[in-house]
Amino acid sequence: VMIMSSIVVLALEESLPDLHYMVPLIAVVLSSFLILGVWKNRGPSEKARVTGLIYYPVKSCAGIVIDEAKIDELGIVGDRQFMFIDQRVGSDGQRNRFITSRQYPRMMLVQPSFVDDGRCLCLDAPGMPRLKISLTDVRTATENVQVWGDRFDADVLLDNKIGDWISSYLNVKDNKASLSSSSSSSSDSKSSASESKTSGAGAHGPIRLVRLLPRGQHRRPIAEKYEVDHEDGVQVGFADGFPFLAVNENSIRKLNELTPKDAPNVSWANFRPNILVSGVDAWAEDNWKTIRIGGMLFHNAKPCTRCSMPNINPETGERHPSEPQKTLRRLRSDTRAGYRTRPNACYFGINLVQHSKQGAIYVADVIEVLERFPVKN
Repeated sequence: VMIMSSIVVLALEESLPDLHYMVPLIAVVLSSFLILGVWKNRGPSEKARVTGLIYYPVKSCAGIVIDEAKIDELGIVGDRQFMFIDQRVGSDGQRNRFITSRQYPRMMLVQPSFVDDGRCLCLDAPGMPRLKISLTDVRTATENVQVWGDRFDADVLLDNKIGDWISSYLNVKDNKASLSSSSSSSSDSKSSASESKTSGAGAHGPIRLVRLLPRGQHRRPIAEKYEVDHEDGVQVGFADGFPFLAVNENSIRKLNELTPKDAPNVSWANFRPNILVSGVDAWAEDNWKTIRIGGMLFHNAKPCTRCSMPNINPETGERHPSEPQKTLRRLRSDTRAGYRTRPNACYFGINLVQHSKQGAIYVADVIEVLERFPVKN
């Protein structure tokens, strides 16, 4: 302001000699407006940064916070590399269907970790002994599994103690409970006898742990309309549909402000992002089309459609009957930033697709917005 004011003073003294006593005041006011205009028009990319990185070794279970995320063709290395499936035959005649905390909210309390230099996966859950799984010695069998509408091959871990452990924790017993569909939101759904027939579960619990096939063998491409320029297409592991989910901390704060006061506040853990960002206004991420984080390019494929999973308290495993989903439907169900949206759907966060197959991103990396979606009038 001082430098700008000095320049304006010199200009005004020459043009307004009769008002020399007001020149300093006029100069300060004009300079302040000029600088304020530059400040307001600065791009969000100048201050947007990564404030958190999280990966989830087991789909729908608790995540692990990291400072550096190594990235390959499936997303963050290690993200959703394991998943629980129900081996019983469903009402559609299919088996090996994925299960999530949508059906069993207490899955969010299962904390994965790795020991013995990554050779063993450990699972901890309230009221349960620690389960230690040797990833080098366990026998596997390749079977066809299902995530939403996709069916693809994965390795089923044949250690019965895994299925017994998770079935006991979730209180799932063969011939007494089953899932009629993976989109069910009930945590205690009952089924007919025909839906609870077992194929391969034997006398043990019907739930099994599966692992992604090795890189290069796993095949589950994202929808073609969301593709970027990859030689053999973008693949996704056991995630719902995309390699990355980014969430803005200020959008979470704004949502909490707009949610009824008698509803609990939510945190990033309710939304299960891989990339947490800050430094931009709430909902600013909606319009990002192409961004650079560190040395990696990402494309915003679509806004993330939200089900009732954010209603689950990630610290207790209890599901709120309506929030924040009700508020999201009120505030975040319109067609935004040129996206085509589904009727009655609500959105929070953005699904990203990486342009390159290898790289790394770090907490505190600057996010540079290279291209934006046009804002609809």
